[in-house]
Amino acid sequence: MLHHKSHIILLVLLSIGSLVSCSGKQQRIEFIRLTIEHSKRIPDATVVVEFMKNGDGAAVHLVSKPMEQSSEWMHTQRDTSFNLGEQQYNALCKALVNLQHHDFSKATVHGLDGVECCLEYGEVNKPVVYKFWSPGYDTEARGLTEYLNACRLLLNMVGLDPHYWLST
Repeated sequence: MLHHKSHIILLVLLSIGSLVSCSGKQQRIEFIRLTIEHSKRIPDATVVVEFMKNGDGAAVHLVSKPMEQSSEWMHTQRDTSFNLGEQQYNALCKALVNLQHHDFSKATVHGLDGVECCLEYGEVNKPVVYKFWSPGYDTEARGLTEYLNACRLLLNMVGLDPHYWLST
């Protein structure tokens, strides 16, 4: 009987640990989407990386499009899907939950040229949305260090170079 109770306690603790890693303030993370739009770049002008939670991690869909739909740039277009493991997905969730504790009131700077970076996550019908212009510009003063780190982590997990995608 004691052996059975210890298994139940272990299962409950593991379940709570898993729930905490992918939730915050009652927030379930069913999806994560990062959209990056460059104002001047012709190839790779827009990239969208979307994670949809599944049983063992997440299904990932990555799309990159050039600014111009001419034949000259179509070879730079990407559209691929793959799976991400549960441990990696939980690491992303943890980074996103940590963003909820940051004050982004100083991050309201906008410019004409640069990168528009939008990070969305949560439940499909109740997403949390953070959208900032060129988060790599004056990052620390604008209070965007953790946001930029979360974006870098996400890009690294799908094999994209954060420096290339987040630079202006």
